Amino acid sequence: MTVIFGLTFITGGLVGADTRRHNSLTRSAAGSGCKVRSFGNRAVVAKAGYGPSADHVWERIAEKVRGRDLDASEVADIVEEEGRAVLKECRAKGLAEGTAPGDLQFLISGISGDEPTIHGIQIGDMQREDAAGPGKVIAFGMRDETQARAVDLLECGLQKTSDGVLASVWNWTRDLVEEERKGAPYAVDFPADVIFVRVGQTIEQFAVTSETMSNPRGIVRVI
Repeated sequence: MTVIFGLTFITGGLVGADTRRHNSLTRSAAGSGCKVRSFGNRAVVAKAGYGPSADHVWERIAEKVRGRDLDASEVADIVEEEGRAVLKECRAKGLAEGTAPGDLQFLISGISGDEPTIHGIQIGDMQREDAAGPGKVIAFGMRDETQARAVDLLECGLQKTSDGVLASVWNWTRDLVEEERKGAPYAVDFPADVIFVRVGQTIEQFAVTSETMSNPRGIVRVI
């Protein structure tokens, strides 16, 4: 498992994830890797579960998306379909190796139609949450309270200005990942990758460490 998180804002959406890989059987660190991707210019995706064993899901999604102008909700549909197939493969392999069945979770954020949307998909539990409009948060992590804490941490850092209500994505990311790391240092660690999609702009990806301070590139308007 890992921590993945997403947020919508006035002009787009983002997803993020820590970069720690780990062995779920021994509860030991097993290197690092990027767990976020972009598809087209309107959707960004984060994945949690099964580590490198499920990374071929990225190629499966890319093959379905290639050459098509899809929005975030349409990409989410493809992610859900391909995620089911890959989870089935991973569980079958795990069963043969005598390991307990795991899960695959995805967050998709971006632009659908003319508004920001976010989609949280838990493949194994067959649960999906879709939310539209700015200021929406979904997070999956090591703790039952990860979602609630993601919302709390964001709200605690909001700043009301004459231009609207602003959030520092760097501070939010740093605080959320640090909380998750304290609870499961073998499974969660910095840096965290955060990838943005904004209307009319190129997709941007940043690395956030425990030392990263707030700056204009990480400030978004949520209201």
